[in-house]
Amino acid sequence: MFQWFLFSFQCVVGFCQKKKKCPHPGCSISISPNSPTILWFNSVLEEMFREYKTDYSPQAPKQAGKEVLHITVLNGDATQIPYLSFMTMSEVKSHIAIKLNIPPNKQKLLHQEKEVQVTTLLLK
Repeated sequence: MFQWFLFSFQCVVGFCQKKKKCPHPGCSISISPNSPTILWFNSVLEEMFREYKTDYSPQAPKQAGKEVLHITVLNGDATQIPYLSFMTMSEVKSHIAIKLNIPPNKQKLLHQEKEVQVTTLLLK
């Protein structure tokens, strides 16, 4: 619920800045993209979705036949976990939880700047 609200908040502010009006259907109130409220909302969003810069880019170690995943989190902590081609994303998240003490339900995995979607198949 909270995550949905944040994305909706981003959409509302973006709409107000682009269209310069209230996003509510039937409302004709004009909104300046430089209004104090919109500027304040933008500063709140920038703080909530701050991008962290890093110059650290670990080199993949050469291990005889062993593959590893390099994991770096937003606060700069980093680790490596063993990788096997048949691992599930749930197993990857479990390894991250053990190494970095981040519960799987609090993890978002990104690959090439896109979130990796984890789905579960229910078998009857």
